[in-house]
Amino acid sequence: MKENPLVIKNNKNQQLIGMVHIPDKEGKLPTVIFLHGFGGTKSEAHKLFVNFSRALCENGYIVYRFDFRGSGDSYGNFEDMTLTSEIEDFNTIMNFVKKQEIVDINKIGLVGLSFGVSVSICSEPKEIKAMVLLSGVFYLRETFERVLEEWEEGRKFIRRGKIVKSDFLDNLDNYDVFKTIKNIKCPILFVHLDKDPNVNVKNSLDAFEAANEPKTLEIIKGNNHTFEKPEEERKVINFILDWFNKYLK
Repeated sequence: MKENPLVIKNNKNQQLIGMVHIPDKEGKLPTVIFLHGFGGTKSEAHKLFVNFSRALCENGYIVYRFDFRGSGDSYGNFEDMTLTSEIEDFNTIMNFVKKQEIVDINKIGLVGLSFGVSVSICSEPKEIKAMVLLSGVFYLRETFERVLEEWEEGRKFIRRGKIVKSDFLDNLDNYDVFKTIKNIKCPILFVHLDKDPNVNVKNSLDAFEAANEPKTLEIIKGNNHTFEKPEEERKVINFILDWFNKYLK
């Protein structure tokens, strides 16, 4: 297995920093892209995306994971982030991945976590053949109005040291995730912890009902947002592997 850093430029000419995991196999290979959550990074909490990526790579998948603009090592200011800007970054990533000779463009999967799920759905990617949506944010404004703390008289909002402008909330109103998910034709796996304190499990329950077949919903007992316990992480890794082995191989 090889793990190499990557630098690409988005539509604003900002550098997006990423990693690619490449298995020791020849030919064009099935590929998975990871999209992190609000305030997260390409590694995610407790190296969640690193562990998922290595598990997939060991099973023959190429894996790409990037920091959105303003997050992690990528350029840009987090304050300027919106759902639209993250969709634009994902489109940049998608276009880059499709041009790589080692990628089988007919076998590309997507994993989104939290707000990365919102990006996954609202971008409506036609090239994606299977999705895994972890702890997904589907009720956009409702979720963020609950978790964001008002700062600077409503002009800015803060969450665990991450500051966004009021434009962030206003931009969410341009999207209806429940309507858009009906346009997604690929198989979708939903995974959520039943007592998630950040994003209520109702998000995934209701999105599952709105989604097209084929689809599966896995609810795990737990009271965190990012599958912090080793047994939770192991379950999710197995769910991801089983899903992509079924639909990408």
